[in-house]
Amino acid sequence: MTATPHAVVDMRGVRFSYDGGTTWTLDGVDLLVREGERVALVGSNGSGKSTLSLLAAGLAAPDGGTVELAGVPVFDDAVGARADAYRRARRDIGIVFQNPEDQIVTTVVSEDVAFGPENLSTPREQIGERVHDALATVGMTAFAEANPADLSGGQQQRVAIAGMLAMRSRLLILDEPTAMLDPEARADVLAALDDIQARGTAIIIVTHDAAELAHATRTLRLEHGRLHPADDHSSPACTHPLPVAASQPPLPMAADDVPLPAASALADSLPAAPATPTTPPSASPWDVPPTTRPFLADALPDAPSTHVHDVPPLTMQPVTSAPAVVFDHVTFRYPGCATAVLDDFSLRVASGSTLAVVGRNGSGKTTFAKLLCALLKPDAGSIRVADVELVHANRRERAALRRRLGFIMQHPERQLFASTVAQDVAYGPRNQGLPDEDVRARVDEALRLVGAGHLSDRDPFTLSGGQQRLVAIAGVLACRPKVLVMDEPTASLDDAARVRVRDIIRSMRARGVTIVMITHDLAMAHALADVVVEFPPSDGVGEPCENVTGSTDRCDRPLRDASGGIASARAAGSGDADRDDGPRPCDQSSRPMPSETISMSDADYSWISSLDPRAKMLGILALMFTAFAMSTWPQLAVGFAATAAITLASRVGVRRLLTSVRVFLALFVVTGLLNLAVVRDGTPLLRVGGWAITTGGVHVALLYMLRFAFVIVLGAVVLLTTTPTAMSSAFERMLHPLRRWIHVQEICLVLSLALRFLPTLVREAVSIRDAQAARGGSIESGGMAKRVRAMCAIVIPVFAGAIRHADNLALALDARCYQEGVRRTQWHPLTMHTRDWLFCGGVALTITLVIVAHVFNM
Repeated sequence: MTATPHAVVDMRGVRFSYDGGTTWTLDGVDLLVREGERVALVGSNGSGKSTLSLLAAGLAAPDGGTVELAGVPVFDDAVGARADAYRRARRDIGIVFQNPEDQIVTTVVSEDVAFGPENLSTPREQIGERVHDALATVGMTAFAEANPADLSGGQQQRVAIAGMLAMRSRLLILDEPTAMLDPEARADVLAALDDIQARGTAIIIVTHDAAELAHATRTLRLEHGRLHPADDHSSPACTHPLPVAASQPPLPMAADDVPLPAASALADSLPAAPATPTTPPSASPWDVPPTTRPFLADALPDAPSTHVHDVPPLTMQPVTSAPAVVFDHVTFRYPGCATAVLDDFSLRVASGSTLAVVGRNGSGKTTFAKLLCALLKPDAGSIRVADVELVHANRRERAALRRRLGFIMQHPERQLFASTVAQDVAYGPRNQGLPDEDVRARVDEALRLVGAGHLSDRDPFTLSGGQQRLVAIAGVLACRPKVLVMDEPTASLDDAARVRVRDIIRSMRARGVTIVMITHDLAMAHALADVVVEFPPSDGVGEPCENVTGSTDRCDRPLRDASGGIASARAAGSGDADRDDGPRPCDQSSRPMPSETISMSDADYSWISSLDPRAKMLGILALMFTAFAMSTWPQLAVGFAATAAITLASRVGVRRLLTSVRVFLALFVVTGLLNLAVVRDGTPLLRVGGWAITTGGVHVALLYMLRFAFVIVLGAVVLLTTTPTAMSSAFERMLHPLRRWIHVQEICLVLSLALRFLPTLVREAVSIRDAQAARGGSIESGGMAKRVRAMCAIVIPVFAGAIRHADNLALALDARCYQEGVRRTQWHPLTMHTRDWLFCGGVALTITLVIVAHVFNM
């Protein structure tokens, strides 16, 4: 007789409220999950799925009911929450959050995956095996030494999953784990979950994806605070993980995915246009009288009315041959990256057409979108959007572009910055100078179109990820752009919201709006787009070094073109830029080797980078202090020799080194000029009126400039060859003798987290700036006073973002079993080797030579 599997989650009558009981997010929830089960949790955006996930993970306590996790009673009405019991239970539970960036706590992928096992005091020899197995399971082995901040969103999601897998939990909870993954990566993750489940691990997965529902043992729907069985695994938003290729049959489509016919065919099926237009020719294509008639009911008789919302009746605007978007021989690479993201890339998108851009995570899609929206500037080539040449556009032309172009970003939470939803949506229309009455009308219309009218008074940062995405879409729709760029518009949305977004895309397409849509939903791409362009995969380190093509190879498969060759994409060497049926760029021979892409820098495998960080940091710090004592030419010669030797041994490269210290070059020049001006000792070399340049002035100027140069260059070498994780580990070991008096481990962890999240906060500030600029904000095109006010407006949302990250980070540390005062296993304990002692000896010798040179010069 087979034994009944043990329960890992047992909730009964659980209630939870965010407002003290005024409303109940969860109201009488009963949930039983046993070992080996895979339970799919579905429900509309904002229904409480993430909240229930946190309760099941032991990261939050309910307001009522009883909870037993991993066989440990953790909460009941009589006693309340048992803190020690929760800590014990969390050792057997892993959770992957909706936003993976908040779950990554170190600056090296392998170290981050090892963080959980270290907190569990896993034997050191087993941690490496767990890390390797977890990264192999999610297909990230080649990125083991990469900085997670340099990875794409989908790659970060896989790293977060690997971190949970390494903890070997009895229960794994995943909140939208594949929302930002490409079809191939999604299939890899689902296969990994199959293996995990086969080993007896229970899985709770929050999802809107039908492919994930198909693997579930049970599907539960959360509605109005209660769980109900959901036996139907079908979903109108099914994403099919099939590659885009003309040689394959069309992708199967859901009922609502009726493809738009070519403009000429659709024109025949539409009723004749009235002789007198109902709107002036100069009016915006958005200015259509309101009605309740279903969209395109006459033009698309087979479209199911059940998924069509109240959208005005429209006459389909024919696709014109004039391009709305032109990329002409564009090349772009990020600073410090050897590989170009776009290399001699050309693309044409006709006015009124819809272009879908698909491809693997890290292939350059988001970078392409930012170039299109003038948020990045290409290194070569030209980009024209809505009759504005972006590369050389002046302030007035950029302002005009912002009125015609809208951009919905990949991370909607970075696009929201106002205190309420209504104020955020109103930002763009207000920048267009509209009267208050018109602004309110546009806000109401945009929120109604996305189904978020009931959220108008809410704080956008308190919304779920799906709700934030809808609000971000509304904020752009309120601007009524003529060209709309959408980066993953349906990620993390429930089925109803996905259908609504698809209807909005159809509506805008019919109104003549040009749409560029970046998506992993291939079914939606084929259903809605006139052309589907695939960006080739890349093995580079995420988005900062994405690679569209680095060779002259090409794929001769034609682009899918539903309307006679609306767009063309061309990579290096792929033929005539003006062809409308150009070949799709291919990267079969352009993928960089992992060792060239996953490293922190070119210095990763240098002699200096291999040093123990304690020896390196203390030794170079000693040399930096010694530099300030150099006052003679022999001493400066010794300092120059030591600095040059360390720089060459670090292999950082002259260009990269100069780039890292460029902000200090002006300081060197100013210091030299000041000394030339004020020092009058020595023989005059040049007289200008009453002012003279003397040999003493030249000597002092060179002395101070060289001193500063030694200090800055040595400091840059340390930063370029040492990860923040290694720095914090070194500080922890050096402060270890003081552990009885101060919280050494916690202080160093805070230091590591600060170094880890500073780049994130900088990127969020840039994203908010870009979001304001994309909706006509004055940060880019206004006068100086307006620009200063716009810059100040960034401070509050960035501060709010920092608090949000801190809250999420606290949950992440709890989820990964970090506990204050408890010793952790060190996977890579710091050990001094022969090379470290040799380096320390070299530093001591250098200091001795400086002292000797000073003595002989006396």
